[in-house]
Amino acid sequence: MKEQNKISNGVNRIIKIIIPILLFVLFFNISNFSYGQNEAGDSEEIREINKQIEAQRARIRKMQDQQVVYESLIRQKQNEKANLNNQLAILENRLAKAELDIEGVNIEISRTNLEIKKINLEIADKDAQIKQQKEHLTNVLRLMQKQDASSVLEILLLNSSFTEFMNQLKYLEDINGEIGKSLEALKEFRQQLAKQQSSLADKNKELNKLKEQLQNKKVALIGEQENK
Repeated sequence: MKEQNKISNGVNRIIKIIIPILLFVLFFNISNFSYGQNEAGDSEEIREINKQIEAQRARIRKMQDQQVVYESLIRQKQNEKANLNNQLAILENRLAKAELDIEGVNIEISRTNLEIKKINLEIADKDAQIKQQKEHLTNVLRLMQKQDASSVLEILLLNSSFTEFMNQLKYLEDINGEIGKSLEALKEFRQQLAKQQSSLADKNKELNKLKEQLQNKKVALIGEQENK
């Protein structure tokens, strides 16, 4: 009877140690599943932003086709005999193209702002995932640390062999390694998003500079047209 109680107490000790580990594994698998779902299907807000970005791209493609038409008309008029009407037609086409260029830059700025908004949402999502993983890992480690140090010795004594005990230790190391890899992957992806965010911000600045240059060009063309 005493021997049975001793074994029962030992088993209870093992269960007290193993349960937090099992909870950790369960959560880790659920987290990975949720992470996969998040990667496969973005949030509704991000999907809507993607639609808007694609619509802006379609508008830019149409405007690029129109720009080609104006460039062709300008070359055609330049090859014709020079006269006042010809020069006015060239100025009108240049002015129309300049206005089209400005509109195109405005659309590109709008598209870039949408991409920045999208990346900001993705960064916030990854930050939340990293925080959740860290908090869970901290909680599990805290639970494990509450167990008596003697429990580990009891597991060693109750294992059928030293090899089995070492396999359990290896299992714990593998779990720690997997959660570490998961956290590092999230952090790396978050860093990539931050780089894209910085690159888009630089692009936005360049587009605004280009817009200012095109507006100045438009003013100059209007002045030249009025002086004819």
